[in-house]
Amino acid sequence: MGEQVVRWLSLALAALSLVIGGLTLVATDWVLKWVPGDAVVTIEVLGRLALYLFLFLVLVQSYRIARYRFVTSVDETAPPPRERATAIPVPGDDLAYAV
Repeated sequence: MGEQVVRWLSLALAALSLVIGGLTLVATDWVLKWVPGDAVVTIEVLGRLALYLFLFLVLVQSYRIARYRFVTSVDETAPPPRERATAIPVPGDDLAYAV
């Protein structure tokens, strides 16, 4: 549940930062005509803040994945030999492997 919240929040922050950055980049003349300069700076700061929060959440998610991989033990069973794994079973094989 927590991983899904982090994923959706990071996706929303990334989309928000892309929308704000795209609007200020593409529609600069239109934005400057209709919106005061202080509001443009505020929008730009909020876009940067959303981007940095997104990068922080990516870092947190990477840490959680790495910690999960270190904490969970990996089963150390050896895989069967290649010949045995690809061989066609015939009656009596279990006796041959048991000996």
